[in-house]
Amino acid sequence: MHRRSDRWRRGATLAALVLACASPATAQEAVESPEIMRAYDLETAGKYREAALLFRTALRASPTATALLGLERVFAELRQSDSLLPTLETLIAQRPRDPLYRTVQLRTLQILRRDEALRAAFERWSSTCRAIRRPIASTRAS
Repeated sequence: MHRRSDRWRRGATLAALVLACASPATAQEAVESPEIMRAYDLETAGKYREAALLFRTALRASPTATALLGLERVFAELRQSDSLLPTLETLIAQRPRDPLYRTVQLRTLQILRRDEALRAAFERWSSTCRAIRRPIASTRAS
């Protein structure tokens, strides 16, 4: 049973990473906000709590990969990865097809060793993808 769980976890992570890598970067992320730059400086200086506040502020204003990944890093440094989950749930509710949000969610759940939640999150993502592909497949058939 344990080996099966490990295989599922590796497969889910690999699938998520492949999908995330396929997502093109947006032009919006080419120039980062002053909050992001200041948060990065604070993170580099080891001031993770202060950096987390600025990364969160930046995510609320304009969700970018840089802000999300920065928040993920500082929470990991603070050993508070679970604090990222409510933010991810909000972002996923706003953009359920965004592979970056889903990938970070799966990675966070895996780090926290929440296997059941990891499996459920992956299943929700899979069902979202299937729902999106159905209309496309039906238009090809016509």
